[in-house]
Formats: sequence, structure tokens, C-alpha cells
Amino acid sequence: TLMFMIEALLLGIIGSVLGIGLGILLVNVLQRVVENAFSQALAFAVYPQAMLFGLVTGVIVTLVFGFLPTLSAGKVRPNVVLSPTETRLPRAGILATLISVALMTGVMGILVGIIMENMLVGMLATFGTVVVLAIALLVFWLLVLIISRLPSFGSIRIKLAQRAMGTHAFRTASTLMALVIGMFSLSVILLMTNSLINVIEEVMAQQLGGNVLVVATSTEAEEAIDARVAELATVSDVQKDTYYSAQIVAINGERDIDALAEAAAATGRAELGLPAPGEVPPEEQPSGLLAGFANLDLALFQVNLFLNTATLKTASDVTVPYEMAEGVDVMDAEPGSMVLLSSDATEWLGLGVGDTMTFRFRNDEEVTVTIAGLMDDPSGQGGVTVSTSAPTSIVLADGSLPAGVSHEPPTYVMAVADEAVNDVVAELSNITGVFAVDVSQINELLDRLLSQFTALPLVIAVLALFASGIIIANTVSLATLERRREIGIMKAIGLQGSTVLGLLELENALVGLLGGVLGTGIGAVIILISGVISDSLSSFPLGMLLLLILLAVLIAVVATLVSALGAAREKPLIVLRYE
Repeated sequence: TLMFMIEALLLGIIGSVLGIGLGILLVNVLQRVVENAFSQALAFAVYPQAMLFGLVTGVIVTLVFGFLPTLSAGKVRPNVVLSPTETRLPRAGILATLISVALMTGVMGILVGIIMENMLVGMLATFGTVVVLAIALLVFWLLVLIISRLPSFGSIRIKLAQRAMGTHAFRTASTLMALVIGMFSLSVILLMTNSLINVIEEVMAQQLGGNVLVVATSTEAEEAIDARVAELATVSDVQKDTYYSAQIVAINGERDIDALAEAAAATGRAELGLPAPGEVPPEEQPSGLLAGFANLDLALFQVNLFLNTATLKTASDVTVPYEMAEGVDVMDAEPGSMVLLSSDATEWLGLGVGDTMTFRFRNDEEVTVTIAGLMDDPSGQGGVTVSTSAPTSIVLADGSLPAGVSHEPPTYVMAVADEAVNDVVAELSNITGVFAVDVSQINELLDRLLSQFTALPLVIAVLALFASGIIIANTVSLATLERRREIGIMKAIGLQGSTVLGLLELENALVGLLGGVLGTGIGAVIILISGVISDSLSSFPLGMLLLLILLAVLIAVVATLVSALGAAREKPLIVLRYE
């Protein structure tokens, strides 16, 4: 046992050193991705403490997880090696296994606690993870047993593969769990990325109502756009979004907005169960990257966000439909009335039907309007919404604005003939103060950004899947060692080496297929219930899902080929010489 522990120690050192080198390489890749995405240089520094901690962690993890196999290896009897007629390898025993698992989990819990800077949370998280994995392993074990007893449809090869899976059900289940975890990680990243890209492209095409986006930065630019678009025959439809900027200077006649904000924030903190700034004990304050958020008042932040970012529309300017929660719609209200978007901030401020709000515009004119109704908050309706329209939080009845108030420079969405998009974009961009872009270019930019942000998680998922392939190869090697006598008998009665190899390939291809279906299936279910594509199931990348399942089968087949090819070629006389 000591000899194998020393071997595990050496493997841990070598693996940790290689892991540190790979980590430094990935950090450099991530640095370049972020710099390219945000056009901002990032400083790179090497921290010896982190590298040393990674080395120690890798060695400890290797020793911990190698302890139980070394116990089993120490029980190998000499006659098994010198006269290998017994093909079943020894086991460490139930009691020794339980004690070893408890010790391994405790050591891992200590490491996790050190990383999380909370020993209790680390221990609970580790033991909880072990319990979840144990339950998953039991489920996979039962699933393997069920599959091993399914009809083989008269195929001898399928029957032999099922028999082998059932005979070594626990080992097959552990291999299946490793493959499921790897495929789950990879599928969540790839399916989520592709789903988001498809959804964004679809909703931009459907909700924007055009393929050219134009932004004016001044009144003169707006007038020039209106005049030029009227002359373009290739523009079939134009949507013009206008809004007004204003400052909230009074609520129900009270002009001390700061006092109102503080009172509303206190109400919000009480509702959310948050402490006031400065009341958080030092031992409970966040550290590290989160230290800057220690004194952030989330309730006050929400209230100020509402009070300081008021965007107003008139009833005739509204392009995005809304639902009323209570009161009268502004479309049916008299001048001097408004509808307000219901939110936490408006609730904490006590705003409701019948209250008044006073707005001050850029020309210092003021207007006081009465709240006639409240709009539903659309944020909880799920799905993805894309719009160039300014947030519709306050809508005034037509005729409520002072005569001298003008709107902000508008945004246009134009439906242009596909063959004329480039010409229209170029022509409008030549106008001073105008920014025009093809919507497809926005899609390409979002696609590129999503790909860059998911690059590092994708690499990690691929490495996890590669590790699953190695686990499959090791499992096949061990299974082949235990089945040397069986393989020798099959070849002695006339089976070719290719036939024996085909049986092993079929057995593990079934494991790969099952792992691919389960791993990608779980990832797909999570994406579907997340609500990202709830409004557009056609955006789900079914082709990518099938490719991932085929990838799982391919990994299992290749790993089996690499590890079992030599055993399939072994001569029967060598295997059966002791029979």
C-alpha cells in the first residue's frame, strides 16, 4: 500500500505542476479575450502563494482519492499475479471503504473551507456534494441494471454487451456519472450560447420590425433624416421612437426629494431584511473583490435609480404595448394625467392612483400631473425582449406637456430592401450627427462577444470531458484485465480479435450513448426551464444537441479502441495456459 501511495504522490506532484502551467496559459488566453472585448489593457501578475496552494491542493486531492484504490491493491494475493486463474480483483471491504470515504470527504471539506474562508460552509458543501453524487450513482446503478435486462431483439452481441454491463454495474455506473458530468458541463455552455444567439437574432428580426437602426444625436440630424428617408423608395417602413427627459422635483407637493428617498429606502430595507449602511458587523462584511460593496445600500440605489432616470412619453409616442395593473389607462385619461410603471421603488415611495408628481424639463418649465393608473412590471413575464424604445416607465396623457418642451433626439428602425441595406446605411451615415447600422452587424457582434465570454468555461468543460474519456479508457482497461479469461475462451472457440473488440466497443458505445443522452438532456431541461427561450422554442439548437450526443459516443468508442485493442489481439494460449 505504501508503494502505491508513493506512486500517487508522484502523480499528484506531476499533475499539479502541469495543471499550474495550464492554468497560467488559460489566464493569458482569458486576459487577451477580455482586452479584445473591452479594449482595455489588463495587468498580468504571477502569485507564488496561489501556485503553491494549487500544488498542495493537487497533491492532497490525489492522495485522498488514491487512498481507497491502494487499499484494494494491497490485498492482491501473490497467486493472482503468478497464476492468474482468478480474474476478480479484491475489494477493500465495506467498513474500510466507508471509513476511507468519510476521511476523504473530511479532507476535501477542509480544503474547500480554506478556499471559501469558511470551514463550516466548506464542510457542509463537501458532504452535501458527496451525498448528491452518491444518490446519482445509485440512480445510475439502477439504470444500468434495468438496461442490462432489456430485450436484445435477438442480437447476441447486444445480449453480451448487456450482460457485461450488468455484471459490472457499479463500475459502469461510476463511468457513466463521469461522462454525464462532462457532457452536462459542455452542453449547458454550448446550448445556452447557441440558444441565446438564436433567440436574439429571432426577436431582433421580429420585435424591431426592421433591419436598419438609425440614431440621431441632434434636432438638426432628426430633420435631415426625416427629409432623406422621405426620398428613399427602398425604405418600406419607419418606426420613430421619441421620449422626454425630466427631473422629478416633487411628489404630492413635497420637494425634499432626498428625504423622500431616505424614507423609501428605509421601507425597502425593512421589506428586504437588509441592514442599513454602517450597521454590518466587521466579521460579516465581504472581503476581496466584494469589499467595495460592503456599504452599498441596495434599497436606496433602486429608489435613486427611479428618481434620477425619469423618461417620459406621451400617449401618442408609445410604441411598446403595456398592461395595466390598476386605475385608468392614459389613453382614456384627461390631460394632466399619467400612468406609472409599478416597481419596488414606487411601492416604497408610496405612489399610487391619485398621487401627484412634478417634473422639471431642460428649459426649466415644470408640470404637475396626477397618477391615473399603474402599469404591470413586464420583467417577470419571461422570455427575451429586444427594443430600441426608451423604457416606458412614465406615460403622460396627450396635451399634458408644456408648449415649450421638446423631445430628445429619436431612434429610428427602418425596414429596407435587403439589396439596398448597405447603400441606405452608407447614405444616412454621411449625415452629420447620425449613426446608422445594419441590424445583422449587431447580431454578429453579440455572437462574437458571447463566444469570447464563454471561451474559458468552454475550455474547462472540454477538459472535464477529456478527463471523462480517460476514465472510460481506464475502466475499459480494468474490465479487460478482469475478463482476460473470458476473452481467451471466446477466441479459443473461433471468434476473431475484431469480433471481440467489436463487443467491447458496443458495450461502451451504449454507455457513451446513455451518458450523452443524460448529460445533454439535463442541460437542455435546465435551459428550457430557465425561461430564456420560453417565447421561442424554435430557437433551441436541436442540431447541436444531437452532435453532443454523438460526441459522447465517439469519446467512448475511441477510449475503448485505445485501451482494448491490445487485449483483443492477445493469443488464447497465453491467457489459458493455466487452465
